[in-house]
Amino acid sequence: MTELLITPNYDKKTAKFKGTVAAGETVRVKIVNARDIDIYSLRLRVMEFNGRTLALFERTFPVEEDGAEINWVNDGEHLTCNLDLNTVEMQSAVCGMCERELLVVLDDPENDILHFKSICAFQGWPKMKGKDAPYELGEYPDVVEDLKQRVADAEKSIAASVDKASGIVAQANNVKNIAENAQMKAAESAANAAAAKNEAAEHAKEAAMSAKGSQTAVKSAEEHKNAAETARYEAEKAKNAAENARDNAETVAEESAKKLVAAEKSRAEMAENEIRGKVATLIASDTDKSARSIAAEEVAKLVANAPADLDTLKKIADYIESDKTGAAQMVTQIDTNAKAIAKKVDAEEGKGLSTNDYTTAEKNKLASIDLSGYAKKEDVPYALIEVPLEDSINLTNRAINKVTADDSLSFITFIFPEKKEGVSRDFFLRLVITGETLPTLSFVEPNGDAVSFDVDDNSWAEIEQGVNILMFTDTAE
Repeated sequence: MTELLITPNYDKKTAKFKGTVAAGETVRVKIVNARDIDIYSLRLRVMEFNGRTLALFERTFPVEEDGAEINWVNDGEHLTCNLDLNTVEMQSAVCGMCERELLVVLDDPENDILHFKSICAFQGWPKMKGKDAPYELGEYPDVVEDLKQRVADAEKSIAASVDKASGIVAQANNVKNIAENAQMKAAESAANAAAAKNEAAEHAKEAAMSAKGSQTAVKSAEEHKNAAETARYEAEKAKNAAENARDNAETVAEESAKKLVAAEKSRAEMAENEIRGKVATLIASDTDKSARSIAAEEVAKLVANAPADLDTLKKIADYIESDKTGAAQMVTQIDTNAKAIAKKVDAEEGKGLSTNDYTTAEKNKLASIDLSGYAKKEDVPYALIEVPLEDSINLTNRAINKVTADDSLSFITFIFPEKKEGVSRDFFLRLVITGETLPTLSFVEPNGDAVSFDVDDNSWAEIEQGVNILMFTDTAE
């Protein structure tokens, strides 16, 4: 998180800013000397010059019984808050820019109070690099492309899960068909057993009705009867086993399919929720827009006001691909410029380039000139400075300050130069009175204190119409 330090000037309704702030980040805002500000209806806004709000921080409602639930922090001297700059409005305003100046406004809308409104520079993100970046950005992925890839991966995973579930259902159907076939065969065996039983009964009836009464016939009938009963028992047993196998197969297949479908449904829902979260972060308050429409709007801004044949990225790429001659000419011109630059002489500080060469002979000739007969700087009198007439006049050190006074002012305050360590104050005041009335004079230090003079009376300050010369000097401290 970056930090922005704001120092307001409440009299002028302006402020100074210190720190680096970037669109797409949350910035820690600290407002100094804000102990007298009412925070209960206070709001901080970042705005364009046309009045559109890009980011906003204000007090949170409702108020709880034990006090107001607020997000402003007041330590008795300063106010702090976390201002979220990760908004669609902020990103669209600074998108593609390294830096943009915006308005920062602190006001109290309920009490109609403006605390300050000033211009602050906001960095584009993630366009910043090096020491200006709030942190090491690395290879930050493109959000829209990342979302598209995640959607494609989720669709592939869901399709694979559906195919797998379909395979399991098909296997269950095969088991069901096998069980039904076994049931049909068991029913067929039971029918055959019943037929055998009937046939055995007929044989027994025929044997009983026969006059033979042979034990062999009875025994044979009993054997047929027992065989028929055994066959019927085995048929019933096979039928029950087939029905149990079918029921077990159906249960296992159904439970397996349900578990697999539930697991894949859960994974799909998690992927969908993650994608929805990413999309919500990307579009923020533009809930009526898709990621595709937002991306289209941003691309449209890149080609805004372009000619019809260059109003899309594809047309631009096609133009570059088709105009290979122009690209070759550009490379040739760059190579020519590089060769020309290599032949230039590097500029040196304090020296200029010209067509005239300064020769050794000319240097020696200049050195031989005798300057002893010329006046030195310290011998030249102080320069005369024309000072405009005002009710408060700043005097210049080591100069003749000329002031012409007419009848427009009856009182004039002269402000002495600021004292500097090791430098004496030594200057003249040439006051020319052209009016009928003599003005009253006062002499003050830069801080407003009256100047103290080491004299017994104020006769030195008596002035008259015409030219008045006053000289002031003090020793260095």
